Amino acid sequence: MLGPGECVLSFAGLARFLIAMAQRSITVFDVQPAATPADIEHLLYDHVAPRIVAEQGPLVLHGSGVEIDGALAVFLGETGAGKSTLAASLHRAGHRLHGDDAVVLHEGPHGYTGSAVYPSLRLYPETIAEVFGDAAASSPMAHYSEKQRVDLRSIAAQPAPSAPIAGLFFLAGGYEDDPLAAELMRPSEACMAIVEQSFALDPSDKAKAARRLGQSSMLANAIPVYRLTYPHDFACMNDLHAMILACLGSNGTRPIMGRKAMND
Repeated sequence: MLGPGECVLSFAGLARFLIAMAQRSITVFDVQPAATPADIEHLLYDHVAPRIVAEQGPLVLHGSGVEIDGALAVFLGETGAGKSTLAASLHRAGHRLHGDDAVVLHEGPHGYTGSAVYPSLRLYPETIAEVFGDAAASSPMAHYSEKQRVDLRSIAAQPAPSAPIAGLFFLAGGYEDDPLAAELMRPSEACMAIVEQSFALDPSDKAKAARRLGQSSMLANAIPVYRLTYPHDFACMNDLHAMILACLGSNGTRPIMGRKAMND
């Protein structure tokens, strides 16, 4: 029997987590034999922690945050859309990585700011080799995934403070013949996309769902939101970076359209 403010998050075949908000405690139980310490760490930091932060009030988005010229660009999309790869490539190009999985948003008197729930970067081995070469050490993220947790001591040792949010980018496409393009989304469309990519401890809580919808609507009307399409080809990364910087400089006044993919 769960008490007031308690809930259980279950991850089939791995473990369950008892969250007690009033006691500010997390208890892991029913840990299965197949679960490794890396699995538990991944579940705790990448799945449980963002939901706990969201339960406390702020809007928490499932996305990567990169600071560009003092402002934060947030990249969102379904699993496999390329959020982490894009964030890693921007970090490698000299921009400050906040984290690649969860971004906490706050509205203040001067607009929106954002920061990562915790500094992280998880990539497939071939992406690590392409972006970092031999410069980055890595370790398994979880036994059921090929992704590796990249050891970037510079971001772990000095977590980035909150930064003003300059734009949101929803990643789409990923095929070789996709155009390199960014299209400004309508606020109503952007609002629903933001809701879909937000964390919630209890999605069935109608009051908190209404709160997330209101937060998402306000964000979509205050910050430029783009749909970003590009071929998943490292050869076009420099052009993709240039397009993102152009969008951030445009202040959301118009869509920025890029030229066709590099192999056209």
